[in-house]
Amino acid sequence: MKKSILLFTLVFSIIGFTACDTETNTEKTICSVTSFKLKNGYASKTDTIYKLQNYTFTIDTTTMTIYNEDSLPYQCRIDSLIPVIGSTAQYIYINDTIYCDIKSNSYVPDTFDFNQPFVITTYAEKKGITKTYTVELRIHQIDPELYVWEGLTSEIYDIDATAEVMKQFDQSLWLFVESANGISAYESPDGITWTRFAVTGFPIGADIRTMVNWNETLYIYYNNQLYASTDATTWNIAANGNGTINKLLFEMNGTLYAQAINNGTSTLYGTTDGSTWNNITTLPSSFPVSGAGIWRDTTLTGAQRVYVVGGRNADGQLLNSVWCSENGSYWANMISANWFTPRENVAVVQYDSILMMFGGRDANGIVNDYQLVSPDFGVTWRAPHNDENISTLFTPRYDANVATDDKFFLYVVGGRNDNRFIKDSWRGRRNRLLFVK
Repeated sequence: MKKSILLFTLVFSIIGFTACDTETNTEKTICSVTSFKLKNGYASKTDTIYKLQNYTFTIDTTTMTIYNEDSLPYQCRIDSLIPVIGSTAQYIYINDTIYCDIKSNSYVPDTFDFNQPFVITTYAEKKGITKTYTVELRIHQIDPELYVWEGLTSEIYDIDATAEVMKQFDQSLWLFVESANGISAYESPDGITWTRFAVTGFPIGADIRTMVNWNETLYIYYNNQLYASTDATTWNIAANGNGTINKLLFEMNGTLYAQAINNGTSTLYGTTDGSTWNNITTLPSSFPVSGAGIWRDTTLTGAQRVYVVGGRNADGQLLNSVWCSENGSYWANMISANWFTPRENVAVVQYDSILMMFGGRDANGIVNDYQLVSPDFGVTWRAPHNDENISTLFTPRYDANVATDDKFFLYVVGGRNDNRFIKDSWRGRRNRLLFVK
């Protein structure tokens, strides 16, 4: 204990005359702890607890305990903290040894090691009338930044697939699998159990990977017609196209967007009713026409934004671009350096305000850096930190499917390598999101 430095601020205030009954109930006196706070007492800033003074402590007069409502950070140091105590008592003892006389302030203790018991005993003016409080510091016991990953199932389906895509629809995950026998749909509420459904009316020859969820309905564009399904299994023609559109891309701000590719020129079209398509803009010449990973989400300010990552342009060139737009009309390539090799068939997802990329293929085949992270929404990319890494049992792949849900789970499902489809499902969650209500 550093008695030479007055690091411990012990604040006592006499407020009113809230009474504490004696055994005979003939006298009343004041002997309560009215407030409790903590301050950092460390010389090094690396040891300080961020905004420690803002943590609120509850004084429970039933159990006579004082505890923090929000847990302190994981693995934080608590061996040199300064208690700030408000009391209506005449004097107190800390741990039955350190005497504090309120009136004369003759002794001011300093920092305390809260790894050890911390007990406050208050004394009223009448000798023998006391109250004892035990301070309990609550600290997170798990690393809040750690992603906990689990393999859910290794064999979602048992057919020979030729293509697959997953959509989050009607509060479930729906994995659509194409085979020589047509399209099958596999529904799961949790990524663990999957139920197979027959699919009818789906257009034969359509690329299922271009399916888009819009207005609580699934859509796909094929042969100049827009097909729709409200239950994921029964498909019907919803409207005729405009004769130029090749495929659907994404939904944003209530508009369904599609791409037309004519003589090397890529054009973005949009519709708000499924029938009338408007020419939105001519896309940049280096914009992908195939193999891109697409994800639409919201920014920290609540604006919707779409990301189009990697793929191939009209000349067949592999790209390492991250195109971004908030209105469909203006597009910016967020990448300003070669943060990753040009690649296609990536899966991109926004999770907990960062972008993640899984899998893909570059000029050498399946990429080695099969998980990348962008903390600034696509501008820079890096390998995941140890606490972000997906399991080492995860098989590198391309054409993986990703989704998130309202329980803050991140799903990575299926995909393929050079020889086969990988029919597993994975689920991860950042620990600190367990405490989000």
